[in-house]
Amino acid sequence: MKNNSYLFKTIGVMILTASVLWAFDNEMELNGSNSDGQLIKSSIQLEDDATEINKKTLAKIDVGDVIDILQDRYEGKIVQVKLEENNRNLVYEVEILGKNDILKDVIVDAGNGKILLSKIDISEQWPWSEFAEYGN
Repeated sequence: MKNNSYLFKTIGVMILTASVLWAFDNEMELNGSNSDGQLIKSSIQLEDDATEINKKTLAKIDVGDVIDILQDRYEGKIVQVKLEENNRNLVYEVEILGKNDILKDVIVDAGNGKILLSKIDISEQWPWSEFAEYGN
């Protein structure tokens, strides 16, 4: 009987946590790509033949500026900042490790520092297979 109680409590906590994260994820999406496939648009549009050196010279803010912008807005540790091309948009793609080891993906416009997208990355957060043993 105790095992069943533990199982139901575990499932309840998992459902509650997933619901909160889903709501938080939907709230955090700002201007960019969403589940409908809407594309982000930065202030710097790249040509098809843009080189890595060209991208760095076109960016009007640097990694230090991105870190300053995000540290003022988000709690957690910035674990990765990369200058990237996203559908011909020049952006910084940032990963922030927040409370409870929740990973946030943030996309920042490389031209003006505006946050184009912020969402929780749950793709690698939930090792559901760990709970498979409780189903037996």
